Amino acid sequence: MNSVPSVLVVVSRFKEDVTWVRECQSNGIKFLIYDKSDKPLEDAISLENIGREAETMLRFIIDHYDELPDFTIFLQGDPGGTPPMYTQDQAVNILCSKLKSSESLAYDAILTCRSCAVMEHIWARKASTLFKALFGEPSKAFWFAGGAQYILPRDNIRNRPRRLYELLRAQVVKFGWQGFDAHDPSMSKGIDPWTMEIMWGSIFNPEFVLREDYDRDLQ
Repeated sequence: MNSVPSVLVVVSRFKEDVTWVRECQSNGIKFLIYDKSDKPLEDAISLENIGREAETMLRFIIDHYDELPDFTIFLQGDPGGTPPMYTQDQAVNILCSKLKSSESLAYDAILTCRSCAVMEHIWARKASTLFKALFGEPSKAFWFAGGAQYILPRDNIRNRPRRLYELLRAQVVKFGWQGFDAHDPSMSKGIDPWTMEIMWGSIFNPEFVLREDYDRDLQ
């Protein structure tokens, strides 16, 4: 008999209403909430409000790299999306139905749209620069989850070295509070979370082979 896979839902919260989490917890789902608001929830991990969900995801991966569950599900504080795609009740039902059977868990987008793009045509110019630094010249279409909401098997995260996540987090923190310029291709001032939103699909996709000198442009 196959064992039940371990699953952890990691929520990146700012000031969203996360009462929906309680309903999921009543169904036996385990949660970890990272809270970047000025009044963090008592049972959440309080973080500095910087880097949006990108810094939260990177921090979790770095801190738990050696003890990841079988599946990590990254969600926003409002899993319905922006603009809303689902009500909270609908989001809870979708999440719970996904977790009823291990067969429904896979490397996939959850609750937000599955977007496809060609890197040369993407609106955030830093994404192309980062893609080249990590994987070489972007020559094919790729997909990513709008809102950075994913179901991730452990191997899809560990397919990359912890060092990569550490370097990416340092770049996100470096970008800090700068205004986002979609036309700026340079990473000299760090990497913004919108660029990371576009790049997660490729970072977690083992079909994209990491360059040996990937860290050269991330120092």
